[in-house]
Amino acid sequence: MADDVELLLPAGALDAAADRIARRYLRAGTRTIAVVTRRAEQRLEALTRATAGGNLWRAWRSSVYPKGDRPARDPVGEIWVEGNARSQGAMRFWSEPGMIRGRDGNWLPVPLPAAGGRNRQGLISPHEWEMSHPEWRLDLLWQPGKRPLLVAHRRQRRRDTGGARGRSSAGITEGQPIFALVRDVPFRNAFAIAPVIRIAEAEIPAEYARQAQSAAS
Repeated sequence: MADDVELLLPAGALDAAADRIARRYLRAGTRTIAVVTRRAEQRLEALTRATAGGNLWRAWRSSVYPKGDRPARDPVGEIWVEGNARSQGAMRFWSEPGMIRGRDGNWLPVPLPAAGGRNRQGLISPHEWEMSHPEWRLDLLWQPGKRPLLVAHRRQRRRDTGGARGRSSAGITEGQPIFALVRDVPFRNAFAIAPVIRIAEAEIPAEYARQAQSAAS
């Protein structure tokens, strides 16, 4: 009786099996990056919502390359702030150290509690305040040795307001300070983005193990 066993397998079948295995684990890598990226985006949304308030948290966006469930050797996840320069500046204000200064040495208006409300970036400008309170105007009040203020004064009543609409002005009084004027404003720097990214990177190995195990089952 012969002790040797000869096993013949088609080369094409071996190549196809190897390709399926490789694609399975590459796809697990793509899924890993998608899960970790989305999880990091959700954490940044939660941090922004808890600190900045308003709808600024909605500016976070993420994407993964390649799209869908395709296998890739080097999948990449990206997180960014969508919107114009104002949205991006608002995000830096809450998440980075720094100082805001007016252009050409101009004063910066800081909303006081009486300003009330927020816009989508979490701040409101004097122009936006006057637009939403058409019966009031903002006048400059200089105070020797103190910060200048923008205070509310009632506009002269007109029969026809032109259909202007705004928030109720209940609680606003004549001469009430609405904005303080300052030369510079330090960033709030209320939360940090880098630690969230480091946590996401540290989660990749464990998440890949889960995705690979699920792909093999």
